[in-house]
Amino acid sequence: EKWFYEGKKKRGGIKLYSDLAILTSLVLKEVYKLTYRACQGLVASIFELLKLEHFKIPDYTTICRRAKNLKVNLGNTVKPGEKVCVLVDSTGIKIQGETEWYLQKHRKLSRQKWKKLHISMDHATHQILSAITTDSHVHDATYFGDLINEINTKVNIDTIIGDGCYSLHTSHVHAQRRGARLVAPPHINSRKKCENTDYRHKPETPMRDEAIDYVRQFDTFEEGLKAWKQDSSYNY
Repeated sequence: EKWFYEGKKKRGGIKLYSDLAILTSLVLKEVYKLTYRACQGLVASIFELLKLEHFKIPDYTTICRRAKNLKVNLGNTVKPGEKVCVLVDSTGIKIQGETEWYLQKHRKLSRQKWKKLHISMDHATHQILSAITTDSHVHDATYFGDLINEINTKVNIDTIIGDGCYSLHTSHVHAQRRGARLVAPPHINSRKKCENTDYRHKPETPMRDEAIDYVRQFDTFEEGLKAWKQDSSYNY
């Protein structure tokens, strides 16, 4: 129903297709790395499979011409000065080289190469605020400071949520420097700043120490961690 243009008619050339039709074609072109002519053919093939041959589709010149002035709504984005809750995590990316097909064909084993992608994302809008790629053996907390510093300074970070690998003293220090509080579950062998001589001359991290004290109140670490997650709204 929204494939054809239904807006106000103006002087000059008449629009036949809606912005949605042009945007759909451009998305297919970008995803499959096609030329404009190939994009037109792909859209025609899809309509043929859907048994919609009678529907007209935009030709490649129309797609190219309309793409210059097409307005795209990217959805909700983080506004400057607005307090946001940032989620941090990492994932693995497999590297596929030009020899991948050769190894599969001849059934030869090789050591797979992986990269680790560190991401920070706004909890409300799911907008990616920063991203860093490292080797697979790098610990997540190693680049936590760089990941936070990559976020635009106009973004007002209120809370940072991450898993247990970010519960280190250095991670809390980086969060405090950005004016945010880090919510990360402590480890079973976590020690407070006053209990570790290596941290004697380093900044205080009250959020981390409070989490450790909270967990230690219970008989077992599992009970304390579960209660801390409920009290801090972690994973809820």
